[in-house]
Amino acid sequence: MKKFLKNAFNIGLDDHFRGFTVRLCETTFHVMTILWASVLFVDCILFIYLGSDQKLYTGMEFGYGIMYILMAALALIVLAVVFWTKKNAGDRYRIYIITCDISATLAILWALIVTYFDAGLVDKVTPSLIMIVAMSIPLCHCLSPGVYVILDVAGCIGFFRIMAYCTSRTGLPDERFYYHAIFFVVQFFIGLSYIVIRRRQIRNSMEIEKQKEDLEYLLDAQNHFFSNMSHEIRTPVNTIVGLNEMILREDISDEVAEDAESVRAAGKILLQLVNDILDLSQLESGQMQITPVTYKSMDMISEVVGLFREMTEKSGLQFLVEISSSLPATLEADDVRIRQILINVLGNAVKYTKEGSVSLQVECREESDDIVNVIYSVSDTGIGVKKENMPYLFDAFKRVDSENNRKIEGTGLGLSIVKGLVDQMGGNIAVNSIAGHGTTFVIEIPQKRIGKEEVGVFDIKAGQKEKHKRTYTRSFEAPEAKVLIVDDNVPNLMVLEKLLRDTKVQIRRATSGAEALSAALDDHYDVILLDDLMPEMSGVETLHKLRTQPGGLCGDSKVIACTAKVGNDKRLYYEKEGFDGYLEKPLDGLQLEKELFMQLPESLVIVPDEDGERQGRNEFWLSTAKTRKHLAISTESVADLPLDLIKAYDIGILYHKIHTDEGTFKDTLEIDQRGLLTYVLGNGGSFTSASPGVEEHEEFFAGELGRAKNLIHLTVSEKVRRSGHLIASEAAQAFDDVIVIDTMHLSSGTGLVVLEACRLANAGMSVDKIVEKLNVFREKVHTSFIVDSTDFLAGTGQVSIRVASILGSLSARPIIRMKNGKITLARILFESREKAWETYISLALKQPHKIDRRILFVTYVGLTAKELDYIKAEVEKRVSFDTVYFQEASPAIAVNCGPGTFGLLFQEI
Repeated sequence: MKKFLKNAFNIGLDDHFRGFTVRLCETTFHVMTILWASVLFVDCILFIYLGSDQKLYTGMEFGYGIMYILMAALALIVLAVVFWTKKNAGDRYRIYIITCDISATLAILWALIVTYFDAGLVDKVTPSLIMIVAMSIPLCHCLSPGVYVILDVAGCIGFFRIMAYCTSRTGLPDERFYYHAIFFVVQFFIGLSYIVIRRRQIRNSMEIEKQKEDLEYLLDAQNHFFSNMSHEIRTPVNTIVGLNEMILREDISDEVAEDAESVRAAGKILLQLVNDILDLSQLESGQMQITPVTYKSMDMISEVVGLFREMTEKSGLQFLVEISSSLPATLEADDVRIRQILINVLGNAVKYTKEGSVSLQVECREESDDIVNVIYSVSDTGIGVKKENMPYLFDAFKRVDSENNRKIEGTGLGLSIVKGLVDQMGGNIAVNSIAGHGTTFVIEIPQKRIGKEEVGVFDIKAGQKEKHKRTYTRSFEAPEAKVLIVDDNVPNLMVLEKLLRDTKVQIRRATSGAEALSAALDDHYDVILLDDLMPEMSGVETLHKLRTQPGGLCGDSKVIACTAKVGNDKRLYYEKEGFDGYLEKPLDGLQLEKELFMQLPESLVIVPDEDGERQGRNEFWLSTAKTRKHLAISTESVADLPLDLIKAYDIGILYHKIHTDEGTFKDTLEIDQRGLLTYVLGNGGSFTSASPGVEEHEEFFAGELGRAKNLIHLTVSEKVRRSGHLIASEAAQAFDDVIVIDTMHLSSGTGLVVLEACRLANAGMSVDKIVEKLNVFREKVHTSFIVDSTDFLAGTGQVSIRVASILGSLSARPIIRMKNGKITLARILFESREKAWETYISLALKQPHKIDRRILFVTYVGLTAKELDYIKAEVEKRVSFDTVYFQEASPAIAVNCGPGTFGLLFQEI
């Protein structure tokens, strides 16, 4: 019963149903308007009717007229109250509900009074009036069904009491009452039914939410299990593979070399199995990331063909390869995943073919000017697939026809992963097979064409190099470099030390985070190789303590995560935590040397050339150059982003310029907000701010493309004075891989768009998709400021001096907001400073159900800590945000609005 009553009267609503109630409030306002308009119309008609016949008054003309005038006034007052509360329905939804309930109560009371007057004075009953009002009560039906039922019962009792009283005086027939009785009874049961139905809806919704939470928990538990399993397997395999590589580096016999190669091949198979399980887990949980990059189509195909040519020769199979000459030479897609697809499908073809041939055919079909469908066909003459087994071909852990295939090794994961990856990339896979006559897989994957060059006639054999016994040659020496290796597994420490032995670096071991911190107190290390999953103190915790360790000597040392946690998401995780590099276990000796080479100071590295002479870093081994990431995000210094976010997301910053009498300074880098305000207010100095020129933009873009293959540069709105958007767009014309986007905002409003671009880029989206989503996202950003004084607006020409003078004399505080890329005047407040701030915050946050509560920027100019605390408290009264950034506006922004200015910038839903 308690739950029933709570449900009936909307008690204890959570945020989800509160938002639903608010939306009902807004709809109900329109219903309320129609209701009172209808009632007033009926009122006027009845009043005119009574006024047309003097006999109907019977000495009560004045009182009857006053009664109708009062009812009309009451209707208008209630309508005004409802309209006022509707403005703040988001903040005061309970007040709004109560107001509507009161309005409905007055409506039914009014109808009863009118019924009494009509029946008692003119021997008439106006059923249309009572029914109009009774049917309007459903405005409580949605908001508070309990009130609806109460009003219906009260109205029914009141109506029949009046009728019984009037009937004894007027002798009105009783049949009319029965019609009204039926009407009220129907209304009553509608109310009770709605309460029951609504309760069931809420219960079902809660059950669905609970099931969703349970499913998410199970998926997290599964991912955690697979991740831990991967770590436990990779740790011992790292020792096996590492020591095996040391054997291959030695001058050994062909027999030993062959055995060592077999060990390495077995290690790769084991790792492939672990990777398959992790990939399947990510595909099932929707966490698999597709990362498109620009790659050479024939390089990838040649690598895959090289892997299987030797395998097919050993199996006595013929390996046929046919590449269409019209295949684009350069494509953009996730080549790692495409390679994985081909390896899995070709691996199956070789595995299930005892004699005959395996073939790979690659062709393409034009879809648009820059999109092609690349078609990979893999055929074999193997055992084929039975018709009844075809539906289960892509099921995980399912091996079709296992009775006949029991001697063939496999887990049943490969094709399941292939299907998931093809679907992720928007492709299609088809299978044609006849049992005993072979199978053909046809895989279509849409990819972006880069340039117009085609592969032409390509000799796949000439494109490959025959592999012999591997000969190790050290890539560099660094005898003066000091390296600290940290791992709780002693065999892993031994492997690391042996793999780095030929580089001659000075190595110190540590078996825990605490031991690493102790070592950092004793000496400075140029590079630290740090494992993450260690007991007592993880690698991430150790890194953070190293950076802030009192008396520590390694606060600025390069730290490389050396871990069994693998995947693009893990690499990103370690980058965000502050690691300078990332290596996956089991360690590859070449990759280890390459990463260490890139992190060591150049002055410590010695690179011998072919004649034994030393080379500079820039001349050394082009393949060791830092791998450029697929996409970089950059913006202007006036985007007003915190430094920690800029570092975490690796955002490129182009600095605006501040020109003063004392010289020219880079915005935020060479001059800060307080320094510029002191110069202007204290010393009366003059200044101008400006965006960098075309050449400076071109130089900046070239630098950013040095670290990424593509660049998205986000600017403040083109319609803002001194915006750099047009200049950036002109400079971008000199590059094929630079896209300039107008965020249509300024300050941290632009910053919010930049953060969304970073999030999308980290999720592995293509450049075109990111641009499309940002064009939608920027419409959802709320950017507004309250300006304490109009003097600075006048000084920068944003308002006239005369207008500023008038507004200043009235202590006016304008609220400005970005709308369609323009700075617009939203409102002018003629209030004290704190009162104006409170009003501004209320207006900005008046609809909390439409606000994304993850991030709020409070961007300010010249405010004290006490004032910021006041703003924070006022915000928290209205909306609770997950993260609030108090960001000083850049000097270029600050000088255009003056001290005492602050803004609330957030995303709307």
